Amino acid sequence: MGALILDGNAIAKEIANELFQEIENLKKKGITPKLSVILVGENPASVTYVKNKEKKCIELGIISNFDTRIYEVLDSLELSQYFQTITISSLTGVAKPHPTIFLTALEKHHCVPENAWYIGDSIKEDYWGGKSVGMHCYWLNRYQQGIGNRE
Repeated sequence: MGALILDGNAIAKEIANELFQEIENLKKKGITPKLSVILVGENPASVTYVKNKEKKCIELGIISNFDTRIYEVLDSLELSQYFQTITISSLTGVAKPHPTIFLTALEKHHCVPENAWYIGDSIKEDYWGGKSVGMHCYWLNRYQQGIGNRE
């Protein structure tokens, strides 16, 4: 059996087109979509993504199980300016996948869950955590793992 080779750029373009279309459909209904994003490491693609979203006037936020050192990390990567909010477990009192951390972030954006997109690299903490409150969730599946269940 041969290996399956995926074209990451083509997949990213397809997802971007789907998101753009979904945003346009919401705008036609008078809904201004908002976006919550988790920054995943120092990956240059993550940095480019964040900068492009900021240019399109989409609100960006971080939901993280990190502590207050995240502010220093963002400053060192020169990314702080792109995020309107940062919601971290050490200040919220609960960690992902607990619904409260997601709802806290949504409140900061005055956004209902169905108008928010969330991207993360953990199937349990990010994907299922965001889904549990009704957010549109996308899993950054770097290692081609199975989606699994909520456990």
